Amino acid sequence: MIHVFSNEWFVSEKKLHASNLQYMPGEDPIPNMKAIINSKDYEGYKAKHPEAKPFKYPQEMKRAWRKMLDDELIPLENELR
Repeated sequence: MIHVFSNEWFVSEKKLHASNLQYMPGEDPIPNMKAIINSKDYEGYKAKHPEAKPFKYPQEMKRAWRKMLDDELIPLENELR
């Protein structure tokens, strides 16, 4: 899942893994978010999504990452416990 997110949003998979390990449900700010945003490849993302806007891209990515953490990764982690 993290690999797919990394490829979709053109951000570092390692930074996402670190964020996932530190994240607690509902936590704000999301751990490691600045490093994730700094790892972005906006030009790569824009090539795949020509309608992308430089200021909206990190905000949309952050919302999508929180949704993935809360809706997919945390429930999966809880299921495995």
